[in-house]
Amino acid sequence: MKTCKKGLHQYPEGKRTCPECRRATQQRWYAANPEKVNAWHDANPEKVAAAAKARSAANPGKKKAVYKAWRAANPEKAKAASKTWRAANPCYSERNKEKCKVWRMANPEKVKAFAKEWRAANLDKKNAAGAQRRSAKLQATPSWANQFFIEEIYDLAQLRTKATGFKWVVDHTVPLKSKKVCGLHWEGNLRVISEKENSSKGNRFWPGMSN
Repeated sequence: MKTCKKGLHQYPEGKRTCPECRRATQQRWYAANPEKVNAWHDANPEKVAAAAKARSAANPGKKKAVYKAWRAANPEKAKAASKTWRAANPCYSERNKEKCKVWRMANPEKVKAFAKEWRAANLDKKNAAGAQRRSAKLQATPSWANQFFIEEIYDLAQLRTKATGFKWVVDHTVPLKSKKVCGLHWEGNLRVISEKENSSKGNRFWPGMSN
């Protein structure tokens, strides 16, 4: 029976088997017999799942690192897979949205730092979004809107920011773009709220909205 450089047996029949040699032998067999491997996996889903769970528990950071590397190398596939999964698991997606909302409310500084980092790395997307936002405002501004009052509201947001030490922004009570209805850019649809409240509100709801 063959032995390795360590003096241990290379195959399971030996009393003292080299684990490295055994793994290498198994990997060669798996590579040479993919049909048998796939057939066994299909016939034993519980054992496959249990083995995967055990490997993840033994190597907590490895699976995450491998998945992260795969996502970086396959952004379009990763995006499509996430979209498919969310469509198949709507309940979890809703719970996840609530968890994200709670986390954002509890970690405003981290959210702010992440947004700043994203903007620095995606100037093209930032500029495009800004242009789209300005265009939406122009298209949503009625002829009877009072520009003086609008400017006064924006000025109030700046004054509150200076007075309180945290940022205040001008919010459209009814969002300019929403799945339900689009509001107008006029003084009656503007209000000054904290940036934190504005981030949590998004364009999903507004005071007095109907179901």
